[in-house]
Amino acid sequence: MRYFFHLREGERLTKDAAGTHLPDLVSAINAAKVRASALIDRAAASGRAIAWGTEYEVEDASGRLVMVLPLSHFVEIGKAA
Repeated sequence: MRYFFHLREGERLTKDAAGTHLPDLVSAINAAKVRASALIDRAAASGRAIAWGTEYEVEDASGRLVMVLPLSHFVEIGKAA
């Protein structure tokens, strides 16, 4: 099945027009986690901030939203000393 990984940054939605063919939803979830981690790593390496609330919205080929993955799940927030 084809899955689409749309990136939402506040009001802005960047659509994944091509999608990725994956065997099942578990594979799509894993792919979304890899994409999220890579995006955070690239942002950290470049010094670019990622807006709070940024998330991947994963749709299946029928256009059904099957998962929302907030990037905040991949960020550790340190405690103030």
